[in-house]
Amino acid sequence: MAVLTGLVLSPVTYVCAAPHFVPHLPNGKIVGGHDVSIEDYPYQVALLNNGYFICGGSILNEYFVLTAEHCTGHGNLKVRVGSSFSERGGTILNVKEIYTISDNSYAYDVPVLKLSEKIEFGKGIGPVKLPSKGSIPPAGTKSVVSGWGVLHQGDGETADVLQAVEVPIVNLKDCQEAYGGDVDESMICAGEYLDGGKDSCQGDSGGPLVINGVQYGIVSWGYGCALPGYPGVYGSVLAAKDFIDQFV
Repeated sequence: MAVLTGLVLSPVTYVCAAPHFVPHLPNGKIVGGHDVSIEDYPYQVALLNNGYFICGGSILNEYFVLTAEHCTGHGNLKVRVGSSFSERGGTILNVKEIYTISDNSYAYDVPVLKLSEKIEFGKGIGPVKLPSKGSIPPAGTKSVVSGWGVLHQGDGETADVLQAVEVPIVNLKDCQEAYGGDVDESMICAGEYLDGGKDSCQGDSGGPLVINGVQYGIVSWGYGCALPGYPGVYGSVLAAKDFIDQFV
């Protein structure tokens, strides 16, 4: 496993590590999912740049939010909490600082955002649960990923209402073989590995992958969206647990 190298308090820009990587970037919808209410996913947030939705995220506590590092390379970041909609409703809060593990936004894609104002917990607003060390979910375990990303790969249509889809955890070795060894232990993979059809996609980046309400992953990247043989790749919360625990 890679060694954690410290904290970086400024935005960084995501750079793909190989030409075939497709980071799940702004403006999209969960593939194969369905409309859900923020009351069922109260930890979900929308990350905004200059008032426009760009990525997802999850609430750690009253002042900190978890997202993906390639979502943070923007100058005017805010988060929307407590809304089923990506661009209206809820409460908007300013991002004050960005904490990262290293300057490599490909591995350990798990930055923490510090907010200027306190999140007021209530109906449709609350923190996500985090896994205990060593609680690695076995392959085939059903997980749920949520966000406002694209319906299909290359589709520019954005989701107005929060989406969610159930996807199985994929064995890390199988995921490494699918991506030619570009997946490491700072990542976790999930998706319909053999058949495709269900996945996170562009615009879902930074959003949570949860198992029974416990967050194990952060939407990061993949080859296309919901393609057979190529599961979605997520930043591993377990791999970055020591880092994240500093803020909770």
